[in-house]
Amino acid sequence: MNNLIAEIETLDLAIISLALITLFINIILVTKVRKLRLRAKGNHVKTYKLLEHIRKHQSSGALLEASIHEGASAVENIHQSVSDTAFNVIEALSSSNKTKIRSRKLRVIHDHTKNGVYTSVKKVNKQVSVLTDSVLSGKKGKSTGDH
Repeated sequence: MNNLIAEIETLDLAIISLALITLFINIILVTKVRKLRLRAKGNHVKTYKLLEHIRKHQSSGALLEASIHEGASAVENIHQSVSDTAFNVIEALSSSNKTKIRSRKLRVIHDHTKNGVYTSVKKVNKQVSVLTDSVLSGKKGKSTGDH
């Protein structure tokens, strides 16, 4: 009977410990999400101001390119923060070294893939900007030649 009571008490302590760990992790995640929201709002304000500037000045593709580049960078930073938090939680909660090693490998693959994707977006943005500028400059030349 005493063994049963001891096992129940041990189980109770384990459940309480798990609940406290879960609570602690949730507090960390909520704090991270709040910080990310503030950063996202700040990036949104910057992007909105840049778009407003573009509209006011009827600017060239360079400002639009900069806006897209900044937007992609902001999304990339938020993406990295979220994935870092997730991988850190996985590693903190992993009880086996095998799981931790797999998580680290997955993180390397994820980060490499993420870097490739955002680099590609920025390169395509640059190429589209160059193409747009050349098309617009070609149209300007044709329309001035017709007059």
